[in-house]
Amino acid sequence: MKKENGVTVISLIIYVSALLVIAVIIGRITTFFYNNVMDIQEDTSYSNAYSKINLALLSLLQDENITEIEFGYYEAVDGIYSFVNQEDDDGEKSAIRITIDSGEDEEVKTIGLIKDQLYYDKTLIGEGITDFSLDESYETAEDKITYTINTQVKVGTEKFDHTYTSVIE
Repeated sequence: MKKENGVTVISLIIYVSALLVIAVIIGRITTFFYNNVMDIQEDTSYSNAYSKINLALLSLLQDENITEIEFGYYEAVDGIYSFVNQEDDDGEKSAIRITIDSGEDEEVKTIGLIKDQLYYDKTLIGEGITDFSLDESYETAEDKITYTINTQVKVGTEKFDHTYTSVIE
């Protein structure tokens, strides 16, 4: 008998199956890392949306010329949304209206939820907001009213809670 040099059918099957196993392992590792990257991107987009909301609320509530703070919600009438003041404690509070007196003019600023979008006046500051609720309490002392405002914001699957304080003199 002659000695055969080259690739036999059995060695070819072994080579192909070894390459297939290596390809599957590399595919599993790549999928694992790709899924983690997507989770991180989703989490940072939620944080970015909440950062915009937080900045808008902070900039409004820290103004020294606030004369009035009202809580309520937006209501649609003939396709036009308008702020509805909610004075009782049990009502829906998904919007805040702040009046600022700069000496010459009075400015009225609102932040409120319309469907799943949060607006600062007419500027969109957050999308995919599934919950934006405000709960306030206030104390009156001498010529000052101190508001404590608790916010619950749910962006996508992430929930953020924060407490703000504002003083009106």
